[in-house]
Amino acid sequence: MKNLKEKYKNLIEERAQIISEIKELEENEIVSKYLELSSRLTKIDEERIETYKKMKYQEFSSCSHITINTYIEYDSWEGRYYIYRGCIKCGLDRRILLQADNGRYVKWMPLSQQVMYNFLKEYSYHGGIDTNVTCDINLARAIYQKIKEIHPNIDDETARKYFEIALENIRSKKANKEQQEKRAKRLSLNLDFDRWGSNRIRNKRIK
Repeated sequence: MKNLKEKYKNLIEERAQIISEIKELEENEIVSKYLELSSRLTKIDEERIETYKKMKYQEFSSCSHITINTYIEYDSWEGRYYIYRGCIKCGLDRRILLQADNGRYVKWMPLSQQVMYNFLKEYSYHGGIDTNVTCDINLARAIYQKIKEIHPNIDDETARKYFEIALENIRSKKANKEQQEKRAKRLSLNLDFDRWGSNRIRNKRIK
C-alpha cells in the first residue's frame, strides 16, 4: 500500500508539472496557433464523418436498387441457401453483415463499410429490380458505371439488360493475365483484380 501511495503521489506531481509546461507553451504564438488548428481539424473530421454518414444514408435509402447476388452460402445443417444481395447502383451490399458476423470487428472496418453496416442494421431495403446474376460487387458496379457514362439517361430496366449482356461477354471470353489487366484498367479496377466469375458457394456449417 505504501508503494502504491508513493507512486500515486509521484504521478500527481508529474501531471501537475506537465500541465504547467503546457500552459507555458500555449503562450508561444506558434504553439498556440498549432493547438488552435489541431482543435479545428478535430471538429472538421467529426463533422466530415457525420456528413458522410448522412450523405450515404440518403443515397442508400433513395436508390431504386438494381440488385445482384454478391455471395451465396449453403447451410448444410439447415439445408438452405443464404443469398447476400448488393446494389450495382449505390453499392449497398448485405455481405458486409456476413463479414462482421465472421469476426471482422466493425470498428476496424473502413468508414465506408462501417456506415454501410450500420445502415443495414437499422434499415431494411428491397431492390427495385432483382436479378439472378451472381457477381463480385466491384465488378458489377464498374460495368454499371461504364454503361452510365455512355448512356447517362438510361432507365434501370435497360441498364439491367446492358449489364447482364456486358457481364456475359466478359465471362464468355477467355483472357490471359495481360488481357485481364487491360480489362481491369478499362473498368477502373485494380490491375490484380481476379474475381471475374461467380462468387463461390460456401458451406456455412457441416452437419
